[in-house]
Amino acid sequence: MKPTKYATAINQEVSLAHYIPYSSHLTDSILITTDGDLLQMFRLSGVAFETKDNEELSLLHQRLNTLYKGLSESDVSLWTHVIRRKVKHTINGEFNQHFAAHFDAVYNAQFGEEIMTNEFYVTVIQRSTDRLKKLNRNIDAIKARLVERIDAFTEVTDLIKNNLESYHPTSLTCKTNQQGTVLSEPLTVLNYLLTHEWVNVHKPTGEIKHAIGNAWIKIGSDTIELNSVSSTHYAQGIDIKEYASRSYNGLLNGLLYSEFEFVLTQSFSLYPRKIAAKFIKTQKRRGKSSGDGAITQIQDLDQASNDLLDGHFAMGEYHFSLLVFGDSIDNVRQYRSEAQKSLSHSELLCVPIKIATDAAFFAQLPANWGYRPRVVGLTSRNFASFSPFHNFLIGKKEGNPWGDAVTRLKTLSGHPFYFNFHYTLTGDDNFNEKVAGNTRMIGMTGTGKTVALGLLYCQAQKYAQHSPFSTVFFDKDRGAEVMIRALGGNYLRVQNGKQTGFNPLQMNPTPQNISFLKRWVRQLVESKQHPLTTLDERSISQAVDTVMRMEKPLRRLTLINQNIAVGTSKEERENSIKARLDKWCQGGEFAWVFDNDVDLLDFNSATNIGIDGTEFLDNHDIRTPICLYLLHRMDEVIDGRRFFYVMDEAWKWVNDDAFSDFVGNKQLTIRKQNGFGVFATQLPSSLLGSPQGAALIESCSTEIYLPNPKAKHDEYVTDLGLSEKEFSILKEFGEKSRLCLIKQGNQSAICSLTMPGMSNELTLLSASSDELPLFDESIKEVGENPIDWIPIFLQKVREEKERKQGVRNEQHHPIVS
Repeated sequence: MKPTKYATAINQEVSLAHYIPYSSHLTDSILITTDGDLLQMFRLSGVAFETKDNEELSLLHQRLNTLYKGLSESDVSLWTHVIRRKVKHTINGEFNQHFAAHFDAVYNAQFGEEIMTNEFYVTVIQRSTDRLKKLNRNIDAIKARLVERIDAFTEVTDLIKNNLESYHPTSLTCKTNQQGTVLSEPLTVLNYLLTHEWVNVHKPTGEIKHAIGNAWIKIGSDTIELNSVSSTHYAQGIDIKEYASRSYNGLLNGLLYSEFEFVLTQSFSLYPRKIAAKFIKTQKRRGKSSGDGAITQIQDLDQASNDLLDGHFAMGEYHFSLLVFGDSIDNVRQYRSEAQKSLSHSELLCVPIKIATDAAFFAQLPANWGYRPRVVGLTSRNFASFSPFHNFLIGKKEGNPWGDAVTRLKTLSGHPFYFNFHYTLTGDDNFNEKVAGNTRMIGMTGTGKTVALGLLYCQAQKYAQHSPFSTVFFDKDRGAEVMIRALGGNYLRVQNGKQTGFNPLQMNPTPQNISFLKRWVRQLVESKQHPLTTLDERSISQAVDTVMRMEKPLRRLTLINQNIAVGTSKEERENSIKARLDKWCQGGEFAWVFDNDVDLLDFNSATNIGIDGTEFLDNHDIRTPICLYLLHRMDEVIDGRRFFYVMDEAWKWVNDDAFSDFVGNKQLTIRKQNGFGVFATQLPSSLLGSPQGAALIESCSTEIYLPNPKAKHDEYVTDLGLSEKEFSILKEFGEKSRLCLIKQGNQSAICSLTMPGMSNELTLLSASSDELPLFDESIKEVGENPIDWIPIFLQKVREEKERKQGVRNEQHHPIVS
């Protein structure tokens, strides 16, 4: 460890430039040190370990070990950092509708502006074997050698990045902002390590040491004080004095839940196999363990030597430091105590850093070799256990196909989860890309399904601000009516025997619409008992063509019937198309469905359209024709605008024959036209039981699972694809816990849907069946403007609850006269 002046000059403030080992950017992503070492940094999202099976985590651990073994002859070193820091996590979103804006403000007030987040960084370093200063002074020779080294180094870093794919690596590079300034992502991170301030750093034209470290540092025997223009921070360090006899995967994961900021730095400089073997032999000659590092954890040195020769692991030099930060000395002292307690659970003997505190601080900088404190020998297996890149799934805040995340949800770890219907990789900018967004939500009654749908639906309203936007909500039991009306939407209730306001023949006479009408009329009259003949189909076609040439106000289903020829025989007349169509026409049993004066169905009449299918979905005579018409008309808003539709109790909708084509080819069309669907149901079996439902399940890229203590293994694991760990977690959720499991790709997160202090908003999201009459009364009293009826409705709900509570009180405490 390199001595520094702080060892003899405690409490002296100095500039940091002398301790910064970096020279310049060689490329946008590769830096070179003053000693000629090359380094490149990657940011990792990490892997969501909480919901991973032990087998999956073990496999990832083995892959890291394999990667490190493969690098042992490459003169490669790694510096890894876990940076836990406070970040502002508000997400952008403007709402042009009163209730949507109100809901957003109240909901997001729960979170505050700052949260803790874990960030993972890996720096790959290749030490210079031929110092540039030793080369001749021929500039061309120096440049040629650098190009060779960069090419060779890039091969190594590409290999490492590919092998870290499970952790979603992103190379840190230089980017140009909107003002045309080139900013350096690697220097921004390195500057944070020195100053504890997250600020964008310009790519310098001169030496890096003058571009970062814009703070003054005061190092005492125990505490580091960092002073910048805007703030002062204090840090204290922790080191490992003795290692556990055995390490295990995720040894340090307890720190990830901390309520304080820290920087965990670990370095691992791989030995070539010969040097590693020599290291083990040295320990054997001493006759006992050296007491420093992984060898002390391997009781049988002979076995260790064999395992090394057999390629079971590699070895290298390792150093560890944990710097904990606070706004005062008292705070940082408390936080260090908490960190030590967390590490003690890992069977590590950790001690406060009170000697060479400066060395631990400067050794945070990758390639600052001389400052590494307490360097020990460690196996690649153990390094993979100490630095497994375990994290929490946090979703994707920015760069999604529709912009910023839909919303943020609470998690048990204290991090926000940025929810999106579309699933894209963190770090990628997928704005305006047509990416799959189909989402399924499965939850029993009483577990919060309606609230969850309502939350996502309301928060998605921000996408209407700067782009054409439409939604359609296929509802059941009027579950979403109050919410849709509160958002200023239109809600259509189809009630048996009451005029629907449907008249398909008043659509514009386009070739597509006319073709649909012919199929639709055939659906009205065809049955297994009475299949249509070629002559029947021709007659229908001619009748539709004739009526569609008429003026719009004249076009009705009754006129179709009047233009269909009837056979001459009694049998022909009884089984004719005309006879079968009679029940759908004026005076017929189902005339109320389609034979209406005016067609009121218009998916462009409001941003949000709700359709209640409670009654007609159970009426087999009218269900399929209505579904055909609704799906056809929905095409009007599937035109490239941002669009999504929701199906609550989706199985009731998709099990109809009308959805067979919709579930297949139409889903691909909707995605290409910037749309997606959300399918909710109580039980997976209801969707899995039909080909259409199973196909929809398969099409979903985002999955939301609400509590189900009675969940069946075959359905959730075999059919839906949950892992054993995810299934076990789901089963353990309490029915009233308001927890949910959200899965995208092969990762998942545990989120909370609790909304304390939002009783009014929850009433509007999920009005109960006994509250719907109060809603109807409110509309009748003051009209359909949400600003008018919402306060009236909420007042009625409060009064009704008070009345019921009074009745309960009387029953429990009757008045005795």
